[in-house]
Amino acid sequence: VAVLGGVTACAVAVVGSRLREFLLIILDEDLASADGIPVRRLNRVLVLLVAALVAIALKLLGALLVSALLVIPAATARLMAPNLRLLLVFAVAGGLVSSLGGVILSFYLDLATGPTIVLTQLALLLIALGLQPLLGRKSRPQSKGSLEATASQSIWPSNESR
Repeated sequence: VAVLGGVTACAVAVVGSRLREFLLIILDEDLASADGIPVRRLNRVLVLLVAALVAIALKLLGALLVSALLVIPAATARLMAPNLRLLLVFAVAGGLVSSLGGVILSFYLDLATGPTIVLTQLALLLIALGLQPLLGRKSRPQSKGSLEATASQSIWPSNESR
């Protein structure tokens, strides 16, 4: 557990110290490269940090919980956050709240801890989905017409113009 805590602290320190660069890489790698940011090196650092965290966490927590901790808080935050910085904050907060809530629920209800944390995360995701109409965020399903409009605005010549 101490090793996982150490690697986590290292990851938070590295990402926190270069947050602007990581955000720019996420948005546009070419722009980040033009801005003088070492994109390849930072991508490798991030991959190594995530790999180390996942490898250690898999042994301690199990595949179901690690997979859920990687995906569900980010998906929940994506539904709620208006920008990338808040997405990071909401994802971390959602992961912490669901983990602590799952541990507390598993203690009082005498349930397995890992699945209870996952179910707590799913409950937060469903709440976020339910709040979408109240937040004024609407998912935009693509209709057949929108696909045709996108194809007609393409920069590539169509077959009709040949």
